[in-house]
Amino acid sequence: MHKVHGGLLLAGALVALSSVAEAAPAKVSFLKGRAEVLKSAAKHESKGEIVAKAPWRPLKVGAALPEGAAVRTKKGARLEITLGDGSRVRLDEDTTLAMTEVVVGGRDERRSVSLKVWAGRLWVSVAKRLS
Repeated sequence: MHKVHGGLLLAGALVALSSVAEAAPAKVSFLKGRAEVLKSAAKHESKGEIVAKAPWRPLKVGAALPEGAAVRTKKGARLEITLGDGSRVRLDEDTTLAMTEVVVGGRDERRSVSLKVWAGRLWVSVAKRLS
């Protein structure tokens, strides 16, 4: 009986973690090559630039991206971020982008997205509102 109880706790924890991941305002939906993420980018910014020793971490498809995070693609890389309303942001190689504000619900809810591009190129496809 103790093993079953532990299994239920583990299952409950996994459900809670998946709910948190689903609540993220953005996710990596496509990645070719290498890209990195910096959580809380504003904490690592000085004079409008990200400091050299900032703790960048490897990025993978499916990764949740919180508001305030920065992402960067390496040489030859491509990255697509999908927002909660279905809008998409595509980054070209050698691009660095911060998601300074990301408030998106479903397609009929309030949306406010602010992106800061330090370097590179990006394309944005905004989802239509249903209201």
